[in-house]
Amino acid sequence: MESGGLSDRAKGYIYGNDLLMGFAFVVVATRFYCRMRMGSKRGLWWDDLFIMLSFVRGSCSMRETCSSLAYQAG
Repeated sequence: MESGGLSDRAKGYIYGNDLLMGFAFVVVATRFYCRMRMGSKRGLWWDDLFIMLSFVRGSCSMRETCSSLAYQAG
């Protein structure tokens, strides 16, 4: 562990979270792209709003949880 820094285990939590959230972002962005440009004539609708809101809320919650675990581990 570095002085004043996070342990390797804590950094692993943060890197793992970033990797999975990046993957989730790619999946959601691809869905929106396909919905707006390739498949649907009506564009985005109410269910897409809920997907976007839950993704934003989930990413904030995961970041907060991961940071909390990282500081407890480090």
